[in-house]
Amino acid sequence: DLKKKIYQRRMSRVQGLSASANQAAGENYKLRRAEHVSKVPFIDLMMQRYLPRPALLLKRLECAGLNFSVGEYLLLSLCVAALFGFLTMFFFGRSIPVAALSGLSCGILLPHMAVNYLIARRLKAFTAEFPEAIDLIVRGLKSGLPVPASIRTVSEEIRPPLGSEFELISDRIRIGQSLDELFPE
Repeated sequence: DLKKKIYQRRMSRVQGLSASANQAAGENYKLRRAEHVSKVPFIDLMMQRYLPRPALLLKRLECAGLNFSVGEYLLLSLCVAALFGFLTMFFFGRSIPVAALSGLSCGILLPHMAVNYLIARRLKAFTAEFPEAIDLIVRGLKSGLPVPASIRTVSEEIRPPLGSEFELISDRIRIGQSLDELFPE
């Protein structure tokens, strides 16, 4: 709750609004975001009824470096399920219930496995570039650059995914968050 108040005060200073107006705007944004996760109303309804933790799925998609919404991911999963169901039914001559079951299992497993693979690949690339980023920050600090400028240099010099993560850190520092707030213990 304290972090939320600090965030709201900083955002109100940046936007030039009073704290109460900023709080109301933040609440409206949360409501809008929760109501319209995808652009397709049917997918929104399905997610509200059957998806247990859409925030966790969104976090996994972000970790994989994908710019999909949860609704787009579910739509892709449904397409994969339909494709494999039809393939099972027409090419392997299975009955409709068996085809539906195999399509459903493929529609759930294949996108999930693909996201797992992309997360692992991104994490591997991140850890491979991390020593170079730390070295770049240390060299910047030794040359007299402040910490935010050194972090900005890393975001410009290192390629994604590490550079893009440092760019997010740099942007948050630029709008007023301190490093302590970015990396709580």
